[in-house]
Amino acid sequence: MKTRVGYFRNARYTFKFLREISSFILAIYAIYVLFKLLSYNDKSYTILFSSPLQIAIAIIVMIFALIHSISWFYLMPKIIRIKINKKYLDSRIVFASSLMVFVIISIILIIALI
Repeated sequence: MKTRVGYFRNARYTFKFLREISSFILAIYAIYVLFKLLSYNDKSYTILFSSPLQIAIAIIVMIFALIHSISWFYLMPKIIRIKINKKYLDSRIVFASSLMVFVIISIILIIALI
């Protein structure tokens, strides 16, 4: 008989758990940021990152956002099967190409915001 903790011994279940909990954490943080931005008007962005604790929380949330994004890119080949010349494209190619597009768009956005 498996216990609840026994599921975490399997890496696949741990990865699924991290994906699900990351979406919850991202939603809570998005609501928190929204209320902070609405309550402070002009200085909202500087107040949002004024303390080291808030910066640490933002970094942790960013790590969870990366986990969530990468897990969905990992699932993408299972959802979208691309057929070329009566043969399905290898799932690693779909994963790598979608991850590469994600990284390129992220770099473009970072450069545009700097």
